[in-house]
Amino acid sequence: MVIVTISWQLGIDGERVGAMVGERLALPVVDAQVVDAVMHALRIGRADAADMERFVPTWGANLAVALLATAGMPAARADVIRAECAHTAVEAVIREAARHPCVIMGRGGFALLADHPGACHVRLTAPAGWRAARLAATECLPLERAERRIESDDRNRAAFVRHYHHRRIDDPGNFHLVLAAERFRPDELVDVIAAAATHGHAQGVPAGVASAAVASSSP
Repeated sequence: MVIVTISWQLGIDGERVGAMVGERLALPVVDAQVVDAVMHALRIGRADAADMERFVPTWGANLAVALLATAGMPAARADVIRAECAHTAVEAVIREAARHPCVIMGRGGFALLADHPGACHVRLTAPAGWRAARLAATECLPLERAERRIESDDRNRAAFVRHYHHRRIDDPGNFHLVLAAERFRPDELVDVIAAAATHGHAQGVPAGVASAAVASSSP
């Protein structure tokens, strides 16, 4: 059974690559279903669900709401409780999806399915400056604003994985493939990922043992 988890950084076409991998391997892509599950669990709109599934109740936030609750404001814990409910819904979707071949997009899938014998865990990375330039161009943003968004998103994704899975998202030992996205066209990334997933590169091999930082391609 083939399962591919794809982790990526803001400024990389991770969603596009994931969709292309799903098409190449004829596998369903698990992405929007996660937001749907959070919407249903919390009875909120799609935009709020998309934000809540990425919300990280940090140590500082937990301390703050605990102090407020002690002061007679128990409702202050609402966001933290909602975030935990959202994460429970996310995990349920991923675990159910992993019963069948699929491509799982983000959400710490690599950590949640770290011991899955049929999973190929992929990480797409690129220098912050390259990603900021692409983000600025695609969203018509000033470069300085794009750089701030990149920095904030990197920090939030790292905090998410650390909080919920007690892992470092930048540790290549968590992945079978770590690909330098700035050196590849999307179709080339798909070629490498599909080959790894279908030709036994990662089947039954713990992440990190087969880890490869690929840094060469067409100019």
